[in-house]
This record gives sequence, C-alpha cells and structure tokens, in this order.
Amino acid sequence: MGGGITNAGDGATAELDADEGFKLGSDGFIDLSAGYHHHDFTNRSGLDPRTNYTIRGKANADPASDVETVGYNAEKPLGGDVVFYSFGTFGYRFGEQYQSFRLGSIAPKEWPDGFFPVLTNSEYDFEATAGLKGKTSFGWDWDLSTDYGRDQDRIHTIDSANPSEFTATGIPQTKFDDGEFVSSQLVTTLDLRKDLATGLWAAPLNIALGVEHRYETWQLLAGEPNSYLLGGGQGAAGWSPAAAASPWRNVVGTYVDLSTHFTPQWQVDAAGRFENYSDVGSGETGKVSTRYDFSPLLGIRGAVDNGYHAPTLAQEHYSSISTPSPTAASALLPVDSPGARLLGAPPLKPEDSVDYSVGFVSEPIDKMHVTVDGYQIDMGNRIIDTGTLTGPLALAAINAQGIPAPFGVSPANFSATFFTNGVNTQTRGLDADVDYRSDFGSVGTVKWTLAGNYNTTKITDFHQSPGVLSAAHVSLFTPTVISYLTTATPKTKISLAANYVKGDWEVTLRETRYGDASEMIDPVGNGKNFYKQWTAPAFITDLDVSYYVTDTVKFTLGANNLFNKLPARVPTISTGATNTQIYAAFTPYGFDGGYYYTKITLNY
Repeated sequence: MGGGITNAGDGATAELDADEGFKLGSDGFIDLSAGYHHHDFTNRSGLDPRTNYTIRGKANADPASDVETVGYNAEKPLGGDVVFYSFGTFGYRFGEQYQSFRLGSIAPKEWPDGFFPVLTNSEYDFEATAGLKGKTSFGWDWDLSTDYGRDQDRIHTIDSANPSEFTATGIPQTKFDDGEFVSSQLVTTLDLRKDLATGLWAAPLNIALGVEHRYETWQLLAGEPNSYLLGGGQGAAGWSPAAAASPWRNVVGTYVDLSTHFTPQWQVDAAGRFENYSDVGSGETGKVSTRYDFSPLLGIRGAVDNGYHAPTLAQEHYSSISTPSPTAASALLPVDSPGARLLGAPPLKPEDSVDYSVGFVSEPIDKMHVTVDGYQIDMGNRIIDTGTLTGPLALAAINAQGIPAPFGVSPANFSATFFTNGVNTQTRGLDADVDYRSDFGSVGTVKWTLAGNYNTTKITDFHQSPGVLSAAHVSLFTPTVISYLTTATPKTKISLAANYVKGDWEVTLRETRYGDASEMIDPVGNGKNFYKQWTAPAFITDLDVSYYVTDTVKFTLGANNLFNKLPARVPTISTGATNTQIYAAFTPYGFDGGYYYTKITLNY
C-alpha cells in the first residue's frame, strides 16, 4: 500500500494491493489478488481571459479516477498428463474530467455564475481464460484454451446544461447520459509444440504451430435524446441513433514457428502466420532471426520480418462530436459514414510493415553486459487522424452525418476529422543498454544501468483522399499532423540509473535526459496560421529509497521528477481568447511536475 502527492499539492494518490495463494488439494493452487487505486485531479490551467482573469480553468489537467480490481490464477492436474488452468481479472473504473469553463450567459437559469461541465466514465472490464494442456503419446505438448473478454464504458456529462433544450421545454437538466461503448473478444486457440531430434544439427528442431479463431464485437450505443437533441449538453454532445453502430467480425489465424541451433554457436528462428479477417481480407506475416556467438564474450544477432495490422472495429466505425471550447465544435467521422464519404474518405485498409534489425551482445568484462541494436521500420498505409478540416466544408459533413449542431457555435468554427491510411513512414533507430555490478564489500553493491535510444521518423509518401477534398485542394496533412508523426517525440532518450544495496537498505537513483521535441500549433483553428511549439531538452531525476524494517516489512520513500521539472510555458499567441492552457500538452514527462510518494510492502 502507498500514496503520494504532486509538488503543487494536488493529484493525491492512494493504492492498496493484496495477493494470497492457496492449495487446491495436494497438487493444485489458486492465487487471488485484489487492488484499489485512487488518483485525484491535478490542474495546470491558467486564468480565463473572458472572466477578467478571475477564474482559473480546469481542463488542462489529469482526470480523477478510482480503480478497483480483482484477479485469480489457478491450476489443477486432472490425471495423466492433463492439467486444467484458468486465470482472469475483473476491474471497475470511475473517472471524471473537467471541461472548459462556460460563462453565466450560456445557461443563466441553471448556472447564473457559469459552470465547468464534467465528463464521467463508468467502466467495467473483465477477462477469463480456461484451458487444458498436456502431452500426447507421440511427444507433442498441446494447449487448448478459450478466452473471453468484455469492456463496457458508460459516458455521462454532469454539472452541465443544454440551453436550447431549456428554451424549448423550460425544464432544466444538469446530467446527461451520453451513450455507451462495449467491446468484446472470444478467442479459442490450439497450440502444439515438439522438439524433433533430426541428427543433422547441434540441437533438436523445435516445432511450434497452432490455429486460432477470434470473434470480435464493438458497439456504440446512443445516449438519451436530451444529450444530443438541440446541440446536446455543454462539454460534449451525446451520441445520436445516427452514430450508433454494432459491427462484428471473425478472424481465423494459423502459425508455424521453427527454431534450432545449426552449430553450438549459431541459432536460427523462422516463423510465419496467416490471418483472415471477415471484413478486410487476409494477410501473411513472417520473421527470420539469427544469432551467432563467436565466444562467451561476443555474439551478433539480426532479424527481418513483416507486419500486418488490420484496422480496429472502433477505427472503422467510431464517431463523436465535442466542444473543446465554448465557441468551437469538432467531429470525428467514421470512414463509412455519409459525412466522411462526402469528404471523399476511402475505406480503411490494413497497415503493413517491413522491419530490419541488427546488433550485438557482449560481456567484455566480468559483471558487465552490453547490447546494441539498430533497426529500421518501413510502415505502409499508416492509419492516422486527418488534419482538422474547418468551416463550411466541415459543417456540411457534420450535417450529412445527422449530428445536431451544439448551441452557440458559429458555422465557421466547426471542424471535422476522420481516420485514413494517410501516409507511409520510415523509422530508423539505435538502442543501447549497458549494465554493470560493482561490489564494494562491506560498503554494499551497486548495479549501474545505462540505456539510450536514438530514432527518427520521416514520411516517405502521402495518400491524399479523392473526392471533395481534392477538388477543393484541401490537404489532409496539415503541419500539425506531420509534426505529430515526425517531431512530437524526442529523437533521443538517455537514462543512467544506480541501484545501491547494503543490508536492509536499497536506494535507486535515476537520471533521464529527454531530447528536444516540437509540434506545429494552429492557435486560431483556421488551418492557416501555424507556429512551432518547442520543448527543450530536459533532465528528470527519480529517487527511490527503501528500508526493510523486518524480513517481511519494507518501507519506501520516493520521488518521480524530484526537482519538479515543468515543460515550457505556451506563448500567448497559442492560447486564443478562451484557452487557459499554459504548458505544452505533448511532452515526454508531462506537465504535473514532481510526484512524491511513500509505500509499505508486506510479505508473509
């Protein structure tokens, strides 16, 4: 159990986890676990200029959440070589997130002094797996299992109002049932494995193969009428019946994996997989990897593989409309909807990739381990969210979708986006890790870990959608979209950690340097006036100190971002008339600053 708080005095957390194992007869077991985690709101918003800088915003912040989980893991031999096993988890999460402040003029009857709408999410999630495993008389290990998982999210807007509804009916309403998402998977898998002694090589040929059937569903259920009629509640409109969807698909896959040592020093692995999706077709993937050890001190390794990723059901069918500020509305349109088709959105295709990697592992001196790997990933038909399409074109698409216009938003301030296979990208990088253990005798031991990554991503091809967008010479690929893919994450990350142990004491100190990053911002929202928001390189220090009070009780005191490093403040030009954002939103270390915690661990 433990808890903590940020340097600013908000974002308080508390957590409690427990785990206990029991015997099932003389040869089985069941392990039970439970946990609770609470995280309070943080707030890094500035003062709202519309209120003469008297009210601080709340939207640029962490949401509050409560998470409760239980889980189990069990195994029981049934006789012979057959073993039954099962494991599963169940979780409930309730989250709340403030939206931008609404002035008293928006809903003077319900909220004469103005209000902060709040989005809430009640989520139920569970997964359970049951299976049998054993060994055939021909020496094959087998494993037959079925897994079912389901996630349900119910969305509400509270502390809000629908001004148009009040004008039409005279009935005030401050809580709206916006709709629900439900996704599920039912997966049945048969795996077989055997070591086949061929006599040709230095080791047996390991053969693994299997088949899998997966049934996937996804649902978007409409909210109550008042959540979407006449513009819906302030903060976020609910989902109308026009947005409701209930797609499903069947996926059948099969794979084979072969591995062996041709010589004691040379290992080779080869694998292939075929999958067929009932909605987007089929794809084949494969991988070949190898490693050669010249000596216990040095080995080289490499791999070539291709990937295949079908669009998710949500990517194909999800839609939403939100009011990120009191004067603007933004819609995400599903690619098969009337609105997206009006813009020329083509059906989504699977993403594909080809990956290459080469590197070495080494133990140049006693107690030191070194790995270095270079890689290149060429991704085709990458699924991205398009640039924001604004004005009459966006409003026409939203109207075609049958989405009611939110109250008080000018037609010029509507925007629309959709998912598309927009680009091909190439990522090149280098990973390096070094660890070394220093033994200082009675003074203690220190494990040193140095890890670094360098990578760059560039766009190698653009796929412009046909139709209205091309005819109007409107590009899907705004500077913002391009920067999210290429510069919004640091090219470099280097971390040096020291883990010191002496007797009952354990101290871990970690220093991480994040390279610079940047994104292109469109403060006005007209798709024309972009500027670069730059995040400078930063050093982040983490410290964790633990003491074993007894053999079974450990007390920990720690800090993440010990010195409360915050990202650069956003220039005034980026905020506009209603935005209270003061820190860059996309930074590798966030904008909450330092977090300080304590923890007690009991083992018995």
